Amino acid sequence: MNQAIVYHWWGHASDADPVCNLRTPIIASIASLRNVSNIPVYVIDVSPDHCPQNWEDYPAKLNFKIHKQKPHLEKWYSEYTGYQNLSRIFDIARFQNQIPEEEIIYADSDIFFFTDPTSFERPTNRFCFNRYNSGYYYYNKTLAQYSNFFLLAM
Repeated sequence: MNQAIVYHWWGHASDADPVCNLRTPIIASIASLRNVSNIPVYVIDVSPDHCPQNWEDYPAKLNFKIHKQKPHLEKWYSEYTGYQNLSRIFDIARFQNQIPEEEIIYADSDIFFFTDPTSFERPTNRFCFNRYNSGYYYYNKTLAQYSNFFLLAM
């Protein structure tokens, strides 16, 4: 399998831990995915150091890996509310080179899967990003089209 699903997570002191967070139900999302697919799952945790996240034993139970990193835009935009949302695409681009899979599927933590997402018929030779919803998109990190898109975004 040459595909992986990546989630982008950040917790705040006022939020519940990921295992019981109903506002951003990442554990329920991954559990719904595991019901239909065994695709590799990675969670990029960009939570501040003063807000460590309690994942309990769910990474082992649901077979996913957590990667801790700082948000790419933190240095320049941390005083703005929601800068983590803006940082997401850069954080994923930095992370993608640390995993072997070429096709990256990004899913928000409030997406639930009722069918295997790898079976969707889609063109893998382009960057698929819906202009109305950035909560689910996919791309092949090795293609020139993706590199060109990302260079324009920077």
